Amino acid sequence: MTDPIPPELLGAYEETWVEVELDEGRFTFAPVREGAPRMLPTVLSPHGFVITACNPFSQRLDEDENERRNGELEARMREEGWSIFPALGRDAEGEWREPSFAVVAPPVLPLLKLAREYEQNSVFEWGPGIWRVVVI
Repeated sequence: MTDPIPPELLGAYEETWVEVELDEGRFTFAPVREGAPRMLPTVLSPHGFVITACNPFSQRLDEDENERRNGELEARMREEGWSIFPALGRDAEGEWREPSFAVVAPPVLPLLKLAREYEQNSVFEWGPGIWRVVVI
């Protein structure tokens, strides 16, 4: 079991903007504190998660290592047949950016297990009336 996430780090997660690249353009999830989006693009319905393999347990890695880890994660999700879209988590100023994936309607437990394998503290979850940080 890992140590609890410090409140300031959890607060940073809750302030994250997530941009999802869709065929029809970019969809942006505002920070969690602003609540769930009123409408989701059809391709993101009915629910899903945002996951990354970057920066395990929020410890910064170099860009090449993060890219390698995300490439491995993407390959594993595609092998599972999951519907995924490129995403980017960022702070409001754009000083911190973390490549991620929006995963539409995956089986929940396997997705959370994968996040844990890649040493993530949390993932984001969306659905009808839901936009939240899920601590793993």
